[in-house]
Amino acid sequence: MKTTQGKQVALVAGASGIVGQQLTQALVADQWQVIALSHRSGSATDGIETIAVDLRDRLQSQQRLASLTDVTHIFYSAWLNAADWAAMVGPNLTMLQNLVQEMEDVAPL
Repeated sequence: MKTTQGKQVALVAGASGIVGQQLTQALVADQWQVIALSHRSGSATDGIETIAVDLRDRLQSQQRLASLTDVTHIFYSAWLNAADWAAMVGPNLTMLQNLVQEMEDVAPL
């Protein structure tokens, strides 16, 4: 990924959701370079690179995020629904941890 020096590069987790879609559009409109993460592969949108990744899977997260060395900011709007609040905690915490741990290792956040 090539960027110009000083450019803000946003990594948006949960980009296919309601919040994520609006956020990616707002960032692109404000001249950010945007990389969208989604559990489902989505259609390409002008100005937005899309990566399908299951953030619950640590190995897949490492493999798919390893090349994102220019990311300067993470925006997290990913959410996995479950039967009840208690069942949501584990998977959602895992997704956040896998994302942050990998990006701390590869990018100048």
